[in-house]
Amino acid sequence: MDNIYMNKSTLMVNSNNICYFNNQSSNSEESKIEDSELSRTSSVAISPRNIPSQTQAFKRTYEGNIVPGGNLDCLYPYMYQLFKGQKVDLSDLDSKIETGNSLISCIKTVCIRMMKKFESLGKEDRSYLNVLLSGCINTLTVSHQLTLINMMGVERLQNIYESERELIDKNDGWYLLKDNMKQVLKDGGMTKLRCFVTEERLKIYQRETNHDENLKLKILDVFEYIFNMVQYKDWRRSNLSEEDYCLYWKTVFGIMFRGKDVLMRQGEQCSLASKFQRQANEVEFGDISSNVMGRRLDFSFGCTLYDDKNKPSMIDICSAEIKPENTGNDIKNIQLNKNIRVNKAILYLLLQHMPNNQKERIYTIGIDMAGLQGYFYKVVQYEDAVVALKLAEDDIFLPSDEDDLHEFLSCDAMDQLIFFVNHICSLKSSVKKASKVFKRTRATANTTSGIQSRMQSPPRRNPPFPSSTFFTPKRVNTKMDYDLISE
Repeated sequence: MDNIYMNKSTLMVNSNNICYFNNQSSNSEESKIEDSELSRTSSVAISPRNIPSQTQAFKRTYEGNIVPGGNLDCLYPYMYQLFKGQKVDLSDLDSKIETGNSLISCIKTVCIRMMKKFESLGKEDRSYLNVLLSGCINTLTVSHQLTLINMMGVERLQNIYESERELIDKNDGWYLLKDNMKQVLKDGGMTKLRCFVTEERLKIYQRETNHDENLKLKILDVFEYIFNMVQYKDWRRSNLSEEDYCLYWKTVFGIMFRGKDVLMRQGEQCSLASKFQRQANEVEFGDISSNVMGRRLDFSFGCTLYDDKNKPSMIDICSAEIKPENTGNDIKNIQLNKNIRVNKAILYLLLQHMPNNQKERIYTIGIDMAGLQGYFYKVVQYEDAVVALKLAEDDIFLPSDEDDLHEFLSCDAMDQLIFFVNHICSLKSSVKKASKVFKRTRATANTTSGIQSRMQSPPRRNPPFPSSTFFTPKRVNTKMDYDLISE
């Protein structure tokens, strides 16, 4: 993509290209509030387990009307200097604290207090600060949940869990098949189950022609592949690499997305959404205006859009992070924080392609995996911030031996996988449809039937979406950036 223009809190791309632009202004009230101590804990302060199972009515506001806070990018110049090890005067940060009741105002207060302690923060804490600076709330990491409670209160955090919880649909066809497979495995072991799966696949091939869209066949094909991974791969080896795990996950996802026109990319590809955000940040706050790369992704899902000249370009729909099983907790949290920011940037770009869609609850789903175990998490706008929270109570996993196979048939891992595939396909259809509509609108705007232009700015989201995402600055005269030393 060419012709990228950037200014404060705004990312704009030439109308001949894919990305939609939105000229949002930045207004922040400056006032002081009393200081309170930040807290961290290693125990679970609050989680979906503590929330009543009965989901309450959807809440978009808290205790009346929410007054949106100012943008957080007013803190970015200070952060750029801090990451570069430069002298920076933090004495005027208190003047940027806001007294409003919005989430962004609460986040800004926490960010300022953490920035004042920046030199004493560890790598994991700095990565958590980067998430907050992006207007995003990470509810996934246990070690920072007391910070969230101090920031917004228990009731408000409960409202987030309750209103954003997703009900994982149960597919009747899969449940019938699962019950049969569990009984066969119990009676005859994996060999008997392999024969059962082969017979069921043969029945489908004999009576149907549209095999790509057959969900039952996809599930059976997934199990056929799982059998091979369980029987012929030793997952107890100590020298297993990230690629070993990634191949297993990628093949399962590839089967489930078969025939869905969803693109999968693997191998440290760069995220275009994060590239736009980093370019905007570097132009305004940094020293580098060219050769700015997007965040590298372990694994991503996306689709192809076409601009006014029918030039194809891939847009990311979600990002996944895959790590070896023996990765330490700090590294896991750091990589998670990085991937949350990438998915938040992806969500912002998706919303830019659907500017007139103000009612639909648009969200993306990130994936965090360590070895053969992981979980889906939802990235969605809540009030004037973005939250990341687990999609379901339990983690997902892929079997490594026959014992795991029994558990896999008893848990909801496949249900979550089906839900994820359906949501990504729905999101893909929505963004492709919106892109076509906007393409026709741009063509119509070249003619006029009156004085007023036909090309009108779309209505702003209310509350506004926190457009800026913080990525650490690029280091001068090198391809490396400060994430490599700070995160």
